[in-house]
Amino acid sequence: MLISDIIPYDRNARHNERAIPKVAESIREFGLRGTIGLESRENPVIVFGHTRVAACKSLGWTEIPDSKIEFCDDLTPDQIRLARARIPRA
Repeated sequence: MLISDIIPYDRNARHNERAIPKVAESIREFGLRGTIGLESRENPVIVFGHTRVAACKSLGWTEIPDSKIEFCDDLTPDQIRLARARIPRA
């Protein structure tokens, strides 16, 4: 999926800008190991993985491999809200 198509969640409570260089270095060394959760293909708003997306962007990536994208369209809006609150992000 193109990074330019991924929409950051505008009310993301976590601001991990300081972690981006460390996550980017980890991705550079070990590859992208975690997944990025998006609401759905039609509404690719980030549920989890904001820092991973920012780190990939900082590395010059233009695309996230499909195998590293999870779509959360099987969750209700309340479940997505809870996932955003509970899922620890790097």
